[in-house]
Amino acid sequence: MQIAIDVILLFIVCFYLIRDRRIGGEHPFKGVNEKKLELLSDSFNEMIQESKRILGELSERMESKKEEIDRSIQEADRLLIRLEKTTSPCLINDNMDNDKYQKILELADEGLRTDEISGVVRLPKGEVELVLGLRKE
Repeated sequence: MQIAIDVILLFIVCFYLIRDRRIGGEHPFKGVNEKKLELLSDSFNEMIQESKRILGELSERMESKKEEIDRSIQEADRLLIRLEKTTSPCLINDNMDNDKYQKILELADEGLRTDEISGVVRLPKGEVELVLGLRKE
């Protein structure tokens, strides 16, 4: 990427040099000797080498960051699996509780008293009253 930018900049500079010389009526390469061209070429080659070095360093750093991200994703996956294993029993209990609460509401709609509902769903009478009280709100 950096090399392409350097080449484009070199062409732009050459374009403007040639254009300015033509406007002045002189030959575009008049007064440019081999020594100047050689110095310019050496300078350009140095810029290319420096660009390659920088691109190599950037590539190494990006690869390092990619490996770090991959390790983080693997660790997150391991933690997620552990979390799922520890929360599964809780989710099952929550679903069972929700089923009991739904049953409480159904039995109340059928006209059963609180103590009767408590015996059917095997929950304390106070919890049954709480569920029914929450439904009223």
